[in-house]
Amino acid sequence: MGKEIMKQKKIFPILFVAMLLFVMTSTEVTAIGPKCVYGTVFIDGAIADVGVEVKIVIDGGTFNTTTVDWNGANYIIGIPPGYEGKTGYFYVTFNNLIPYDNQTIFLSTKIGYVVDLHVDTTVPNQPPNEPINPSPFDGATDVDIDASLGWSCDDPDGDPVTYDVYFGTTSSPPKVVSNQSSTTYYSGLMNYDAKYYWKVVAWDDHSTSNTGLEWDFTTKEEVNNPPIFLSETPSDSATSVPVSTSSLSVYIDDLEDDGFDWTIETSPNVGSNSGSGADGTKTCLISGLDYSTTYTWYVNATDPSGSGTYTREVYTFTCDVGNIAGDMNGDGKLDVGDVMYLARYIVGDPAYGVLYADGDVNCDGNVNPGDVMYLARYIVGDPVFSPLYPTC
Repeated sequence: MGKEIMKQKKIFPILFVAMLLFVMTSTEVTAIGPKCVYGTVFIDGAIADVGVEVKIVIDGGTFNTTTVDWNGANYIIGIPPGYEGKTGYFYVTFNNLIPYDNQTIFLSTKIGYVVDLHVDTTVPNQPPNEPINPSPFDGATDVDIDASLGWSCDDPDGDPVTYDVYFGTTSSPPKVVSNQSSTTYYSGLMNYDAKYYWKVVAWDDHSTSNTGLEWDFTTKEEVNNPPIFLSETPSDSATSVPVSTSSLSVYIDDLEDDGFDWTIETSPNVGSNSGSGADGTKTCLISGLDYSTTYTWYVNATDPSGSGTYTREVYTFTCDVGNIAGDMNGDGKLDVGDVMYLARYIVGDPAYGVLYADGDVNCDGNVNPGDVMYLARYIVGDPVFSPLYPTC
């Protein structure tokens, strides 16, 4: 009925069994002979069945028996002379259970000892295991201000576990949440460059608990980003921009939503603007643009609350070539190619079916070979054939 159990002083994780062994009486036995120890073995308060092994180990000697039918006692162990002054340890074998404590008996000059042995097989509740594996890890630095807390924990009895979380910027932090089942906790955004302390208390459904260690971590330092520019109009390096364009614009965004100072300047100077404020589209009114001219515009934004961080961008745009008098082929310049183009147009060459400027350069009301000669003499610099008339 079971196996011999070696003496144990600690609770084993498989099964917690309390063995309470009490010396009920200790009386002199007048008979002459070896010493004996006898009594009753109780299992969970009831007299043990026949066959439960009882053993005494004393000074290297082992003396054992098994229980019998109860008749005032259900075990007796004889111990030969020579063990006076020694202490014996009891072991009871029952269903391979492991006691957490053992009764002892001190052998003196007495002959007989009565010891009742009580074995409790009730499995008591164990508290949850200690919370471990903190995230962020203990002593961590450069932790994101949006981080969540996490840990690991379970219960040796398989009981459901809930948690109280303590969190704050001082040691022994206050409790911030009770009775949560999750092994994570989100505090919301934390402060930059701040040290936080936290711990977790685990509870089972028997109201027993286990408190974890106090952990700490430090959040990262704040990095202030300079403003950024988006959606510039006209777009950078744009061409054929109408000379009628009356404004420049750009969206300025500060990632930390700080206020900022901004300026827009142009070269050649066709306008400028400046101001202070928050995220949004900033504009600059311009005027006096010329055909075929490239303009550069400069945008600056400075974040005073970010230690003066700033952004500077340079954009360009080029205006359209416009309607140049005599530019028959629309290439933006006036040369002999325009003379040939006008001549081919007049003779009806379909490859030259569109004039990109008014062909009546002499303003006589007709487009004819006289305009070809007038344009040719103008190009070579003949002062008699000047000016060209863009429109008549």
